[in-house]
Amino acid sequence: MSDIREHFDHPELTPEEDRLARGGDPTTTRKHPLQPLHHLPDEADEEDALRHVLAWVDERAPGRRPRQDQLLPYLLIRAMTGDHGVREPPMPYFWQSPDIIVVPGIVDSIDAQAATLTPRLGEPHTIFVRVWNLGRLAAIGARVDAYWANPAFSFGAGSPHPPELIGNAGFNLADRTSTACMSVVRIAEPWIPRWENEGHECLLAVVSCLMDRATVGFDAATDRHVGQLNLHVARPDLDLHPLLLWLGRQIGPNDSMQLVHGLETVTDVLAPHALAGGGDWVGIPRPRPPTHLLVRHDRGESEQEESASRTRGTIGWVTAPERGSRLYRFGQNPASEGEPTKRGRSAVALARLIEADELTGRALAAAMSEDPADTHLLRFEALRDGVVIGGYSIVVTQS
Repeated sequence: MSDIREHFDHPELTPEEDRLARGGDPTTTRKHPLQPLHHLPDEADEEDALRHVLAWVDERAPGRRPRQDQLLPYLLIRAMTGDHGVREPPMPYFWQSPDIIVVPGIVDSIDAQAATLTPRLGEPHTIFVRVWNLGRLAAIGARVDAYWANPAFSFGAGSPHPPELIGNAGFNLADRTSTACMSVVRIAEPWIPRWENEGHECLLAVVSCLMDRATVGFDAATDRHVGQLNLHVARPDLDLHPLLLWLGRQIGPNDSMQLVHGLETVTDVLAPHALAGGGDWVGIPRPRPPTHLLVRHDRGESEQEESASRTRGTIGWVTAPERGSRLYRFGQNPASEGEPTKRGRSAVALARLIEADELTGRALAAAMSEDPADTHLLRFEALRDGVVIGGYSIVVTQS
């Protein structure tokens, strides 16, 4: 075999011809020209570089990101429409959850069903809980538990009326990039309202999974895993006196209570329940907020209130007494002396500020507005050191 190498006679190119023949980089190429290293870095330079690197890593560490942006599930039962889970500061009106839905009878699906906010004593009801995962990781093996409890402003440790379990259900949720990040979960066990408090009972739901656990207890104001429904649409002829007496006994010895009219927020509160089955205000009449209240009230707004309720009308206050006393002061103005009343009758005293002929839903609605079609949302709120710690909402109308 010959050892003669193949020979190519390439023409010699000028630098310009060579540049054209080789071509150039795309215009989008990022260029990082090398800089000459005139000296090796000393110890101070290394420490400074390390400091910058550690700061860069620390800024991007999981502990620095909001929980929603970490590669974790972010479970939620909303306290109100528009809730995205943040509980700092705590939710101001957390007991009107739109995600706990009650349907009369035993049904398999919420589709085409008529939800209710007036459950009937002794009859079975099916509870559905709307659950969300707003995290970047799917929630696998999640579980939701449903409870009922006597009306109260808080259900913390040592509560005299702790919630009782109704039932639970397991499910999976996709991450927030999928439409399957929300699901309406059916509690298999039926709920039968008892005669206690004539059926005025609170419902709670707690969602949890291995990588996103709920805290201990039922604090819906600070825990996005907990939903609470203390909301009742009163029949026009229903005597609310027993319920109000019960609520008055639930406030602590040094807590306060106020009665607030929800004004136009009644629509936002009722709509998620009425439309839950996919119909148009099925089961719950479409509310009409009042345009004018006959009862005297103070209208106030703040940045915190704006996020939960666009407007509010405070009808009356019950001011906490000195320690050891059972006499409260109530009136239109919390700064005034007001009239004395016993703690157990505080909610009744507040309702009587409306000056209705009797404490029925129809009479209260008629005393607040001349239009019989108006719908009124009344919130009885418990306060501790000026902060709302719980509440019970009643919707009244003349028809």
